[in-house]
This record gives sequence, C-alpha cells and structure tokens, in this order.
Amino acid sequence: MIEIFIDNVNCKIKGSLSKDLCKELDLLMSYSHPGYMFMKGGKGGYGLGGKYGGWDGRIRLLTKSLVFPIGLLGMAKDFFKEKGVEVKVVDVRPELSYGSPIAFIDKTMDLRKYQQDVLEKAISAGSGIIKVATGGGKSLIIASIAARYNIPTVIYVIGIELLYQMKETFERAYNIECGIVGGGKCELGKDVTIMTIWSAAAAFNKKAKISDNDTTQDSGKHMKLLNKAGVRKAVEEAQLFIFDECQYAASETLQFIHRASTAAKHRFLLSGTPWRDTGDDILIEAVSGRRFCDISATYLIDKGYLVPPDIHFVNVPVMRNVGKKYHDVYKNYVVENDERNQLIVKAARKLVAAKKRVLILVVRVQHGKILRDLLEDDFSVKFLDGGKSSSERLGTIDNVKKGDIEILIASKIFDQGVDIPELDALILAGSGKSSGRALQRIGRVIRLHPQKKKAIVVEFFDNCKYLRDHSEARIKVYESEPGFNIKMPKSKTLHSYPQRKPIKWS
Repeated sequence: MIEIFIDNVNCKIKGSLSKDLCKELDLLMSYSHPGYMFMKGGKGGYGLGGKYGGWDGRIRLLTKSLVFPIGLLGMAKDFFKEKGVEVKVVDVRPELSYGSPIAFIDKTMDLRKYQQDVLEKAISAGSGIIKVATGGGKSLIIASIAARYNIPTVIYVIGIELLYQMKETFERAYNIECGIVGGGKCELGKDVTIMTIWSAAAAFNKKAKISDNDTTQDSGKHMKLLNKAGVRKAVEEAQLFIFDECQYAASETLQFIHRASTAAKHRFLLSGTPWRDTGDDILIEAVSGRRFCDISATYLIDKGYLVPPDIHFVNVPVMRNVGKKYHDVYKNYVVENDERNQLIVKAARKLVAAKKRVLILVVRVQHGKILRDLLEDDFSVKFLDGGKSSSERLGTIDNVKKGDIEILIASKIFDQGVDIPELDALILAGSGKSSGRALQRIGRVIRLHPQKKKAIVVEFFDNCKYLRDHSEARIKVYESEPGFNIKMPKSKTLHSYPQRKPIKWS
C-alpha cells in the first residue's frame, strides 16, 4: 500500500514504488514540448537524464521526490488502481468555515436548468473544469458557485471587459459587492475579488506571459501605485479559486498563481474551449482536476439560448511565391494581400447594407489598421487593439451597443470574453488553425438579442502554403457543432467538402 498526502496545491506519494512504476507514472504526468526537435538536449525528470541520457523532450509534472499537482490526483488514483496498488489518500488540508449560501435576488437573471445542474455538480465535485460554450452564461455560473460556498474568493480573468462584466453579474444577481483589481483600479473586496491575471502577476513582481494572447490589454503598471501586499494576501488567502477562459491555464503566469494560492481548497476552471492545440492540456487539469460537465454550443442553440450561425466561406484566389516562413506567408497573403482585403471590404459593405452590426476580427494589428483605412471613409469604423486604454475600449463597446459604430475592428483582445449581444455579423479576417480560438470567435455573435434570429459569419478559405491546412482545420471544428450551418463556395479546391447553397446576406 502507498499513501498520497494532499494539500491545497500538491500531492506527495509515500511508500515503496518500483522503478518501473515510477517511470510509467512519470510518463503519464508529462507532455512533449512542441519545439523539442529544435532545441538542445538537457536533463530530464525522474529516471531520465544523467546516466540515462539527455532530455527526451518531455515536460514533467512529477518530481523526483514524487510530488505532483493536486489536479492530477484522480489520474494518479486511476493509475494505481489499474496497476493493482492499494492507495490511501491522506487529506492534510485544514477544514474551512463556510458561510450561509447567499440568496439570489434578481429573478430576471434566474438560473437556467442547465446552469443549476452545473452548480450542483460543481458543489459535489469540489473542484474541476467546467465547459460551457460561449454565450452560455459562465459569469452567472461563477457567481452562483461563489454565492453557494460563501468563502474568501478570487476570480481571475484575462481582460478588462470581463472584469467589469463579472462584477456587474455578481452585483445584479446576488447583491455581492466585489472588489476589482485591474484596468487601473485596485479595490479589494471583503469576500470576493475579481482581478486580471496581469494584475495578480504584477503584485508578485512577475511579468505576465499568457500564451500568444495580447499581453498589453492590462499591463499591471497601476500596481506600482497601489496595494501589492494586499493583492498578494488576497491571492494567498483565497479559499475559492476560479479562473475564466481556462485555455490559458497552461500559461507560466497562471501556473504561478495556482501555486501561490496556498489556501484554495476549491478550484474551478471555466471555458467554452477548455483545451489547447499544443499538446499540454495536462497543465489545465493539473490546476483543478478533471472536466465534469460539457455544455456545447449546439445544445444551447437547440434550447433557444443561442442563435445559430450561418458560416459563409469565401474562396480566396491562389497565390504562389508568398514566402517560405509562416510569418512571411501570413504577411503577404493575409495582411497585405489587396485582393483578399477587398473581399473583406465587399463583405462588410453587404452586411452594413443589410443593417447588420459588424465585427471584424484580425490577428495582427497592422491588418486592422489597413482594413480601417479601407473602410473609414464610408462607414463609422473603430479599431481596437490591446494598446487602447480600458476607458476607450469600454466606451467603444457602449457605442457599438447604441448603434453609433457600424463596423468594429478588433485584434485578439476580442477573441474571448467580450459580451456584445447586439453584434450579429462577424468577418474573420485573420487565419489560424486553433480550434479553441475558432469557436471562441464564433461566440462573439451568437448571443441572444431580441432583434437577432441568427448570426452571419464570413470566413475565408485561403489557398496557399500553411493557410490552406488552417482553413481545412477550422472547417472540421465548425462541423463538430451540428448547430452551425456551414456554407461553402463552389471550388475545385474544396472538393472534399459537400457543396452548399450560397448564403443570403439578409
């Protein structure tokens, strides 16, 4: 028999294990570094390195002293059960003093049945990953979990827009006064504090690194003038840890905050896309444990909680000699390709003429500026990127909701988290193969609104090196949601996909 001692952050195995079992568990609790083939060798973890040779390219979560993250406890128990090893779990975590559940006050925001089911599953599980498609009301689920536990809570978000949206949800639904840290403010809450991950990192004098996301959206510079010690204390003493948009949980920054949250007995990660395309999903599970619910976009469309999207693919002419490296290909074929940009402009004109409120998403800031210059003479256009102040971004969102802006162009800061139900048309001007980003972007326009029965999405099938594969990958992602209506152009380059009727713009 072995014993596994658990605290709020880690588990430690005590007892006699064979070297072969240690190696198997080490392999299970590791992942391959995506750039390993381009890197020099080094030392490995348990049973690797030294006399066993150089680094095998795997990142290990099991240490040589047999310590691993708390979220992988379920994985370890299943492993030992399969191997016939008896396990005793010794919980050394202190008991928590839970307050009485906070009553729900706004009946106009009453929990939907699936949200109530998610809440009950969350309380039963105690920790874990919650998948709810974009537009499914994650903010209300988060508020409900916090209200039920009623213990010191910190909720982490990746953007300033989410910061204020979350605060509004808490105050409307439960009359809970939340502190906010981010966007130039540092107001610590008595029981609940919502903070950007950038600000949390700044309080520990860490530079935030969130995958490839636009890290300029909240630099945390305001922390120099504010209460770093207070923020650190809030992080370290929070008994409930919640992170929205958890596809970024694998980031170096969130992993650090996870380890710093030494009092957090309950940890929940939420996202419409709680996975990554880089092979390191285990880092997400390591924070909170396994996924215990899955609410898809198709389910929400069928139940009438989201509007269905018509995804219209536009075929972009073939272009050769665009470069050898991906950066050059993207620059020449997407960013500076006048023919492709004119297709975007043409689509925007049709959508505005059909009285649609249009969002254009770009990957590179330069691309957004080019499209803005092409459109601003004829339309009310605004371009937002991560360099804009929080007040400017929030003001622009208000103007879009009021109808004062016809076309909003945005960089990756709008890929997730932003709630503008009035938007009913989306032009995906960028490219890429990320399944998570693809679904998150569609989620920008499928939220319910009284004047919206469906959403129109304009996509582009790019016919060149690298980008063709990316286009095909996104099609497969969309086809995984039966509630999405995909409309393909007639093209010999798309022979593997069924031909569909052309989309109507009205």
